[in-house]
Amino acid sequence: MMSFIRYYLTICIVACLCFGTDAFAQDASEVLENLKRCDSIYESGFTASGTLKGVEKLCRLVPIEVERAWKLTYDGGRTGYLSEVVKHEKPKFLKPGRHTGGSLNKDGWLLVGLRTKHWDYCGEDSSGSYMVDTVMKISPENDVVETGKSRDASIWPATKGPGSNRRTVLWSLGRSLSKYIDEVTDVKEPADGRIAVSALGKRGSLKGRWELEIEPAAAWMVRHARFYADVNPEVINCEIKNSGTVWSGSYCIPEKVLFNNNGPIDGGKQHELRELTIDPVIKQFDEELFDAAKRAVTIDRPPNLTIHDHRVSPTLIFKPDRLADIASDKGLDYVISNDKPVDANKAAVKGEKVITIASRPDESVTNPLVQSAPVAPLAQRPWYLLSEKWALFVLVLAVIIAGCACVFLSKFKSRKS
Repeated sequence: MMSFIRYYLTICIVACLCFGTDAFAQDASEVLENLKRCDSIYESGFTASGTLKGVEKLCRLVPIEVERAWKLTYDGGRTGYLSEVVKHEKPKFLKPGRHTGGSLNKDGWLLVGLRTKHWDYCGEDSSGSYMVDTVMKISPENDVVETGKSRDASIWPATKGPGSNRRTVLWSLGRSLSKYIDEVTDVKEPADGRIAVSALGKRGSLKGRWELEIEPAAAWMVRHARFYADVNPEVINCEIKNSGTVWSGSYCIPEKVLFNNNGPIDGGKQHELRELTIDPVIKQFDEELFDAAKRAVTIDRPPNLTIHDHRVSPTLIFKPDRLADIASDKGLDYVISNDKPVDANKAAVKGEKVITIASRPDESVTNPLVQSAPVAPLAQRPWYLLSEKWALFVLVLAVIIAGCACVFLSKFKSRKS
């Protein structure tokens, strides 16, 4: 009798394990497939807009509250993105330290820059960003004076374009995370109607673990996402949490989002926490916004623009208006291409010094006064060539020395003979 009971229990345990494993495998695959299916609605094309609020550090030094209006259009292969400052807190004077950015002018005023406009573009031909920074100086008495604007454009191949702003919006919507999941390892169903999912995956170049809370009733929206990198598996690497539910046609979207791209929402650094709101209307892909983003990045060439062209190696950094001035001064007759890489051997003056910078395409730069590489002057003479005045002096000196040498040799020969 005891042997029968043991035999029966063994069969039950094995059966439970087998059926349990099969049920989990089915649940895990269904969860990932449902995420991909709902994400595909957004991959086919949409346009969203809203506001972005948070504390930003100008020059990694001066904290101010900034509110921006943003708009994203995306269809899986193309991206157009625009953000502009709506309002911001008045910055206050802080003295730069050894480990902070910012600099003082000769009058002791602090120089800072605020990113007031940002375009992102990703297309079939190329990709890149165009950024406008408002440069300000702050007196020790907290007087603020705008001194001008700096403009930078970075152009990349189509496959290496900027993606941080696009990912921020998509993840805030609770979408597109299925792209970053390799394998679902655990599925649980809490009592609140959401599904708790653990999955192995990645975030950029980092491999690690995703912890997700998904609401199937809201078109499988990811309500809460945390990523733990393998290099530091106990620390939250990034966190996104949304709330509210609005249906706009076939799109189910949240109303409000909190996110931190560099740590946890609770207990993280204040200047890394952002609050994003989403307008309740989702539209189809916006061709006009996409074309405007393309023009801003690859075609328009406003004054005082610095271009970082990463489509050539080494990276070419130049100012179109300065290059045009040099061409005019030198009497050169050529056309500077705006939507193609500039040939350093043809379009640029021979002997021009070109420098490279180390950066990533989706790296968010807060202030070009500190983090942008200095631009080498165009048409600079090679280091081994002297200026025209000194070259003439050396030439005259060489002629005198040669003449003296000839006279000396002739006298030496006459004495010897």
